Amino acid sequence: MSIPIAPFPLPSEHPEIPDSAYELWTLCLTHHLQTPSPTFNSTSVPDPALSTFLSTYLAHSPPPTTPAQQSLKRKVITLLHRLFTLPSQIALPPPYTIPSFLRSLSTCFPRSRLLRTTLDTPPVWRRYETTVETMLRSVIAGKGAGSEGLEALFRFSRRAAETFLAGDDWVDLCVDNGHVREFRTAVLEVASSDTGRKGNWSLVTDRVYVLIGAAENPRVGGSAGKEKAFLKSLVEETSFVSALRKVSRETPEEGRVDALLVALERFGRPRVVRRKVVVEGMRDKGKGKMVGPSEEEEVEIMGKVATIRELFPDLGSGFLRRCLEAFNGDVEQVTSALLEESLPPSLVTADRSEEYIPPDTAPGAHAARAAPTAPAARAPAPQSTSKYTPAPITRRNKYDNDALDTLSPTTLRNVHVGRKNAALTADTLLTTNAPSKTSILSALAAISLDDDERDDTYDATDVGGAVDPTNDADPVPRPAAAVPDSNEDPAEKALWEAYRRDGAVFGRDAETRRSAGRRVLKGETGMTDEAIEGWKVMLEREPRRLRMLERRYGDVGGGGGGQTVVLESTRWSAPAEGEEDSGRGDRGRGGRIRGERGGRGGRGGRGRGGGNVAGPSGDKETMQGRAKKEASKGSRANHNRRDQRTKKMARGGAFPPPA
Repeated sequence: MSIPIAPFPLPSEHPEIPDSAYELWTLCLTHHLQTPSPTFNSTSVPDPALSTFLSTYLAHSPPPTTPAQQSLKRKVITLLHRLFTLPSQIALPPPYTIPSFLRSLSTCFPRSRLLRTTLDTPPVWRRYETTVETMLRSVIAGKGAGSEGLEALFRFSRRAAETFLAGDDWVDLCVDNGHVREFRTAVLEVASSDTGRKGNWSLVTDRVYVLIGAAENPRVGGSAGKEKAFLKSLVEETSFVSALRKVSRETPEEGRVDALLVALERFGRPRVVRRKVVVEGMRDKGKGKMVGPSEEEEVEIMGKVATIRELFPDLGSGFLRRCLEAFNGDVEQVTSALLEESLPPSLVTADRSEEYIPPDTAPGAHAARAAPTAPAARAPAPQSTSKYTPAPITRRNKYDNDALDTLSPTTLRNVHVGRKNAALTADTLLTTNAPSKTSILSALAAISLDDDERDDTYDATDVGGAVDPTNDADPVPRPAAAVPDSNEDPAEKALWEAYRRDGAVFGRDAETRRSAGRRVLKGETGMTDEAIEGWKVMLEREPRRLRMLERRYGDVGGGGGGQTVVLESTRWSAPAEGEEDSGRGDRGRGGRIRGERGGRGGRGGRGRGGGNVAGPSGDKETMQGRAKKEASKGSRANHNRRDQRTKKMARGGAFPPPA
């Protein structure tokens, strides 16, 4: 049910309006704001009394000076925003879409960023695009009549400025009638980006260059006097050049705009704007720390609420603000939660038709959001009456609800301060569980101290293979004990052998799935076709797993077999008494078996060269070995030490040097 509301009186009656009347109007608007969406759409939107009050208020309202007037102004802005953001399927009645309503709106709230941003959004602009085009045709038909208030409209709505500037007839009308300020305002608003949209520099440069070309190159039978006079007034009488240069600063179009301004300066000397320096005394400006969301944040929240209400027109703005607060302002999460009915418990029982009511505050530019920093003698600013309070800050980390966080009785019994056993001393630690002398000596005896030769036993193991103890080509057999791998998986082994034998058995086509090899593999592993094919895919994606399987099972038929080869020690030890020395370990200093090949020296025999140089003096082989050793010293890395010693002794006078 709609409630009656009186229209706003004419300016001549404003001094006689008491504050109680403003409070009554505020109460009526609050009633409409708190109405649920279905009732608001069916009752408040078509209410003629409400539309009449809003139209008269926009046309006749004075600048607010009292708290009651300030409160009424905020209620009007909030109600207009709710009307603008109605779902697109709900049409606004004619009182809200006529040109006079839009003109009064831009004149009454020229600096309301909330309404300016809302009007320029695509869903809202589609409601008023036809209204602006009708206004443009009326101005052109009247040859300039009705141009009053266009500057305020251009500053209020950038899309309206683009609509007027895009028409050639309106630009020609500005040139003929000398409407320099309207043209300047339209160009600067189209180029600016204060409402979040990028400036339309293409339209700006095209319009200005068309005027410059018409002034420099007049049409046949025409005159360029009007264009030149218009551009001269635009450059000299207004701050168009400096303002356009400031707007284009630090933008990609800065170079193009600079060239445009150079061309404009040929028609006159740009006006230099000097700002007045106002010396202010030590007075309180009402500044302080920001409390609550800023104006930009409030605009962003309103836009998110309008986006969600396009999908859920029956939900109230207050309820949607609660949802955005619960999901950190994420529109997608809120939409998903509403569709899946997965809202937090605190929102499940909340009133879904609740509307948002901005808090009432005292007059002043910063009274609503700033904490006063003046002396204590000043009266404190009224506190906000908003019903929404920020959520308390809670500690969240990975140690929540652990044993030390909850401090249960069991945990407290196990907690101790300092050493758990204060009577424990160093002597007790040394005598408790100390290893015996016998075990220490046994461990030392197991360490080989004379095995300083290079052992090539593990060379094959380093490259991923294994030493084959049954190789017949090896003259010295090396038995090895095979220990089965406890981590062996029969199914994995069967898959690996099939993969190494024929990888085509893992194909994904129907023919491969019906093949005999696939049936055998499924019988050995007990796996489905999808699991077998997925095993191959994951194996080829994981090189580390492929190398692990190669080390575990080796090549199919290559002796791997899922067993680990245990290699015996190669350290030489003297044979036991009564036991034959098979030659194993009887190696020379080169790591080779003695008798087979020499050590560092010659081929066969014992020692460095051929023959035994340490044998009996009269032995034939001993003499041959000594002679060969004497002749080969120069090639055996001793660098002719005998001849060098002889030369040194000769220099000392012991005996003459050899010839």
